[in-house]
Amino acid sequence: MADPDRMIGLSIFGNLVQAVEIDHAGATPVLLAIDEWENTIPLGSTEEDDFGVHEFDEYFSAFLKVNRTQSRYASVALDTSFLFLHTVPMEANIEESERTDQMTWELSQYFPDAPPSDFVTASHLVQRDPPESPSEHLCVSIRKRDAALIETMLRRHGLKLHVLDVDHFSAETALRANYPDSSRRFLVLVGLKEKRMDLSLIRNGNLEEYSYRLVQTEKEIIEQFASISRDYTGIHAIAAYGPKLDRDLLVEIRHNCSTLVEALNPLRHVNVSETLRLANHLRAPAYRFASTVGVALRES
Repeated sequence: MADPDRMIGLSIFGNLVQAVEIDHAGATPVLLAIDEWENTIPLGSTEEDDFGVHEFDEYFSAFLKVNRTQSRYASVALDTSFLFLHTVPMEANIEESERTDQMTWELSQYFPDAPPSDFVTASHLVQRDPPESPSEHLCVSIRKRDAALIETMLRRHGLKLHVLDVDHFSAETALRANYPDSSRRFLVLVGLKEKRMDLSLIRNGNLEEYSYRLVQTEKEIIEQFASISRDYTGIHAIAAYGPKLDRDLLVEIRHNCSTLVEALNPLRHVNVSETLRLANHLRAPAYRFASTVGVALRES
């Protein structure tokens, strides 16, 4: 499938949906539309919730209509809390069928009551310097019913699913697109959501480690950032983003960190259309939308 010229980007968090439209036709991407609203989509639930889906349809339909979007495709980033992520050691020369079997076995250990056929799983090689043996693969699984629900909702609005991604890795796409020098740096990417921090170590453009930490208060968030700055030597900077981040919290994080902490700007190398319509309720800084812009920037 050829890469479309226009793309809707959606991020679905636990309590929030964000949406953008980006035009890829020119030399520089252009942000055409942006908004956010309460999430009512029942992802991760075994119960049917027609009302929640209907609520999403109303909000999303209004976004498409008000902004006069022309996209035929949408890329979706899902909150890591809706997914199952785990790291699996594997030999470097393992066959594709053996890798699939190992991922299936690992999944069955965590979900003994659910058949592996209930999930869609993909893996990503974790590249360490120097390389380790066995190598590690970060495996990401989503329940098929959740993936099907998303595709069905998009079809109702005349859209085809282009990419289904993890919100944290979509933010990594935004980092790479807007900070080209990240390919020569040792960085830590931190996503802040309600009660959760997602953390990636990126060395010379390669994902070296992924983990997450549960947090209850802003004090715990600040302490975790201070711990990151102490525990990882040689870091050039910590890039922070996410719907939980705000200017006051960013100031406190920087005050308690010995490492440079930068708010990730996903629009640094993205033009903003002069006709962009901002909803009255939307006064959010760009770093809140890192995953949403990032997934809309993904080509495949």
